[in-house]
Amino acid sequence: MIDSSTSTSMHGSIRALGILAVLSLGSIASATLLVQDRFDGGYATGVINTQGYGKGWNGNIWSLVPTNQTGATFQSTSEFVASPPAGGSPGLSGGAINKAASNRAGNERATGNLADYFTLGESVWFSFLVAVRGTPGNTNNPNEQLNIGFSTTSQNTATGIGISFTSNAQMHARINNTLSIGSVNTPLSGDSFNTGGNNLSYYVVGEFTKGQTPNADVLNIWVNQGTTVDVNAPTMSVTGVSLAATPGFFSFNSVWSTQTGNHSAMWMDEINLATSGDALGLTVIPEPASLLLMVSALAGALAFRRRSRA
Repeated sequence: MIDSSTSTSMHGSIRALGILAVLSLGSIASATLLVQDRFDGGYATGVINTQGYGKGWNGNIWSLVPTNQTGATFQSTSEFVASPPAGGSPGLSGGAINKAASNRAGNERATGNLADYFTLGESVWFSFLVAVRGTPGNTNNPNEQLNIGFSTTSQNTATGIGISFTSNAQMHARINNTLSIGSVNTPLSGDSFNTGGNNLSYYVVGEFTKGQTPNADVLNIWVNQGTTVDVNAPTMSVTGVSLAATPGFFSFNSVWSTQTGNHSAMWMDEINLATSGDALGLTVIPEPASLLLMVSALAGALAFRRRSRA
């Protein structure tokens, strides 16, 4: 027989374990969208360095990088509606932006203060759609890179997190100037986007975790994995370095070049930064440790209840 004090203690323990399980689920599901531009309401056809809409930005327009070129333009019909990336992506809204191959310039836009989110042991998630036509670089500078992502300094996408398209037709994950060993083959040509298996569209998802110690930051990138990503199986990763500073811009730019001439043409859409994959419209398969914490709490509560009935 179980006396009332023991029963009360058991029920209290079960409630505590139940709360732990709920907290475990809550930690997995926590989601806050920090930055977004879907290139929808408000944009008009023309250069984007006079325009800027969306959520979480510090400033109203996309600045030119550098300032002596045209930069990207807004297109009301999105390339990604006609030629979606393999594996799928979240629903599209509005148009997209396009940088012409004859233009070496890029654009950048200042984010709000993100220092509270890029802290030790914490993770942030980002995603965007991108398609590139033609190899980065030209005869004057064949080693040029097209860098895309959240940068830490104005007009310099070489200090930040994101991806790089390199002149050997590869996409790499990138922290600062450190590129991932693994890469994605990006077949390119001078033809139109998504023609003959070349110039494909890519849905890029990233998770960046600030290391607890120096040179322990981790960037995982998933490419064309659709809206379900396995945190234990990224397409490519970078680690062993430290992010230079908290990112303050989203930018894309052909770096290490001052030459005019032919550069990469690019389409881009659906830019997002959030505290979790859930806020990006993703189903994230949790890490075993997260699942183990949740399952252990539930199993413990059930086992305690069975013993109390014996």
